[in-house]
Amino acid sequence: MREAKGLSRALASVQAIQQEASIPSSELSGKELLDLIELRSAAKVATIILEAALMRRESRGAHFRQDFPDQNDAEWQGHLQVHLNPGGEKVWQFESRSC
Repeated sequence: MREAKGLSRALASVQAIQQEASIPSSELSGKELLDLIELRSAAKVATIILEAALMRRESRGAHFRQDFPDQNDAEWQGHLQVHLNPGGEKVWQFESRSC
């Protein structure tokens, strides 16, 4: 069951992991370096998933939010997308889908 409080707590935990994983990778080699790269990638993906789950204020399919239990086709029928701009910042966009 998802809700804003739990999603925010999870996001803070993942951000703490990202902070810990920001050590200089030049100090590592071999398996340690590969593990660090994998951890950084997994943390980035988890962050995006959690941010998207927080933005989508409705329940749809497997995404069920206790604080927003109803499906809201008027505002949320479509796809939430994210990309990085040239400065490396996340840009979120919602593409509505017509029935």
